[in-house]
Amino acid sequence: MVPAESLVIAERLNAELKREVVPQAPTLYELEESLAALLDTEALVTPEQEKEFQAQLAHTMTAAVAKRDRVAEFIRHCEAQAAMARNERQRLTEREHFFLRAAERMRLYVQRILEGLGKAKPKLEGKTSTFSLRACPASVEIVDEAAVPAKYKTLTITVPADVWNRMYADTPRWFLEAIRVECTVSKTAVKKAIDAGETVPGADLSLGRNTLVVK
Repeated sequence: MVPAESLVIAERLNAELKREVVPQAPTLYELEESLAALLDTEALVTPEQEKEFQAQLAHTMTAAVAKRDRVAEFIRHCEAQAAMARNERQRLTEREHFFLRAAERMRLYVQRILEGLGKAKPKLEGKTSTFSLRACPASVEIVDEAAVPAKYKTLTITVPADVWNRMYADTPRWFLEAIRVECTVSKTAVKKAIDAGETVPGADLSLGRNTLVVK
């Protein structure tokens, strides 16, 4: 007698052998490659092969056209999805800005209430949240940049590359005419000087405002 396990294995093997293998549809690249190959060999087709060649060529061309349309539809679908995502991103950005503005208005409203209480460290407490004020550090305000001494300024000079290459081989006039100078005041250096008791012309120290703290 044949063992039961052997019968089961044999049945499974027969089922696998009888299973129909579904061929995968050729890709657009494969279809285009086949079409190009057929067209390249058209001159070599004998009269006996003409009928079969024409049938194969017609089939390949039809399949290629259909595949092209499906690929084009997929591209258009992806581009439409991208456009929809772009529009949604813009809508969500506008929604974000709306809520941020609403939150800022409410923050200023609560801050004015706290500042009007007249206490040293005013607070408004709820069951799960607490509002309080925090003093911001003083910041430097430049009232007259031209009056600020040079030691507090930084120069950024932009020179064309060809001018830079020639600067040592020509007169200074064209070099000075070509350069562009940007002057910026170092607020860090100004603040450090003011904190040390120095007077910096053209600059002043602006007292920091309160900011609302939500906990």
